[in-house]
Amino acid sequence: MVDLYRGFESPLSHTMLFEWHKMLTNGRCDLKDIGQYRTHLEPMQIVSGAIYAPNAYFEAPPSSRMIPEMDRFIAWFNNTAPKGKTPLPALLRAGISHLYFVSIHPFEDGNGRDWTGACRKSAGTMSGSTYVDCHCLHPSTQSVLLCRVVVPIR
Repeated sequence: MVDLYRGFESPLSHTMLFEWHKMLTNGRCDLKDIGQYRTHLEPMQIVSGAIYAPNAYFEAPPSSRMIPEMDRFIAWFNNTAPKGKTPLPALLRAGISHLYFVSIHPFEDGNGRDWTGACRKSAGTMSGSTYVDCHCLHPSTQSVLLCRVVVPIR
């Protein structure tokens, strides 16, 4: 994931997300879609409650909508970069992008981990040497995003 820090100024792309997902899910045998958006027919739901009485409190867009949803997300993300058409402050951009990404839930697994890294990419554009370390606590329920500014010692 060193790519996050070396290439944080390069625009986000589908390929970049797929590469990150491959790195994060390396060695997993239980996933069908590694390094690509999810393709399963079942709805992607956030569910709680007893197994005999589940309560679905969020349903992501269907797998068939991943390409257009992610096209819109990537365009928004790149447009809100510091040198984009409509730049946002780095911390605001990191928080919104995290919620936006996990709401789409484009991957079969690893969405929170993938986007925690991308939050670092997002906020890393604050300057050439400063980045923001972001951690999401239980993104399925609270979407609490903790960020801290990190200035590397040179």
